[in-house]
Amino acid sequence: MNPCITRLVSLFACAGLLAGCSTTRQEKSARAVSSMGDLRQLLSKGADQTVKLKASTDSLASAKTGDLRNAYDGFAKDATSLRGIAADVRSLKADMSSAAGAYLVNWEKELGQISNSDMKKMSRDRQALMKKEFGDITSAMGALGKAYAAYEKDIADIEKFLGNDLTQAGSTAVKPYLAKLVTEADSVISATKKAEGAVAHLEDALKPK
Repeated sequence: MNPCITRLVSLFACAGLLAGCSTTRQEKSARAVSSMGDLRQLLSKGADQTVKLKASTDSLASAKTGDLRNAYDGFAKDATSLRGIAADVRSLKADMSSAAGAYLVNWEKELGQISNSDMKKMSRDRQALMKKEFGDITSAMGALGKAYAAYEKDIADIEKFLGNDLTQAGSTAVKPYLAKLVTEADSVISATKKAEGAVAHLEDALKPK
């Protein structure tokens, strides 16, 4: 697993999203906020790489015969980097879903141990809010995962096509699909912004007040 994801999951564990760490509420909040920052950095990295690949796609679409090899190599290199980030995002989504589920289940158990009715209601309200926050992130990252999947599929098709026919005729034939990649890149960037927004919202909710 990517070191960034390993550290992030560890931080979630210590933040109380997984059982086991004996820390204060302030320490848990601080670590959870730190983990949210790591997640936003990963999402931002993916958006930056998508912009870079979008530029490589434009260069490949406009390349002349003598420049095709360099343009294709640049495109393929940027595509490989994007695939690595997309894989990290998918792994992180799965880890977060598991961690959040464990956290909410543990919270539900502890709710039953609160005897004061007012405090129990306040805790229930907070639990509902956090459940919604986690749900918003899961939904946003799910949409991002779908955008990445469509983008990666068409990237792979173009790599295979041009890998066998890196000629001006081949480049001309694939131009409509290169144009589609540009549109898909915009979809990935848009989905990333929504995911970043959901993460920032939870990050704010976790900050010590």
